[in-house]
Amino acid sequence: MDIPNPDGSSPQRQHFDAAPDMVIDPQKTYRATMVTSKGTLEIALDPIAAPVTVNNFVVLARWHYFDGIVFHRVIPGFVL
Repeated sequence: MDIPNPDGSSPQRQHFDAAPDMVIDPQKTYRATMVTSKGTLEIALDPIAAPVTVNNFVVLARWHYFDGIVFHRVIPGFVL
């Protein structure tokens, strides 16, 4: 799989033929910012506890995979 640019300049991509190569540095801190119509969420990612999951999330985010995603279950005060 191609490695996306970390600067956000990669085009949106929705289909992948294989799992991504490991591109994160487990010693670094990774955060995701989710902007919704109800506010902004800051998400801390833990590369020590879940390196493969964090790597997958980071690679997909760099490909803009999550841009415009719809949440199908929203319960006020409980779950987004």
